[in-house]
Amino acid sequence: MREIGKFRGKRLDNGERVDGYYFVSTGSLHLNPMHYIIVDEVHDYKSILMEIGGENFACYKVDPETVGQYTGRDKNDREIYQKDKVWLKRHGYEPIKCTAIAGFESWIWLYWKDHSTYHWEVAYYGDIELIKE
Repeated sequence: MREIGKFRGKRLDNGERVDGYYFVSTGSLHLNPMHYIIVDEVHDYKSILMEIGGENFACYKVDPETVGQYTGRDKNDREIYQKDKVWLKRHGYEPIKCTAIAGFESWIWLYWKDHSTYHWEVAYYGDIELIKE
């Protein structure tokens, strides 16, 4: 079963990745929105305590360019998020380095660029391996 609404992004304070729920605070004047990942567990003392709807949540400020939604798991059971780099490995073909876009029950939507041409593909999660960064 997919975990709908789960996101990951890089923290602004130290560049570490955190996952949880994505929240954008626009403030009272709607200027300079702040982007947060609300976490289940506090990783260190640098988390921010935020009140939303009368409840307190721990969160971290994140770079919005790094935020991606959870799409599924690779063949080694590692989580894949939008914008992650993955290997598409099919029997009899050379591996292709791709970028994850979206996920479905057992399929993932990918793209890669070959010279000046973009290629799009839907692949089975069993053919995907996350590239560790």
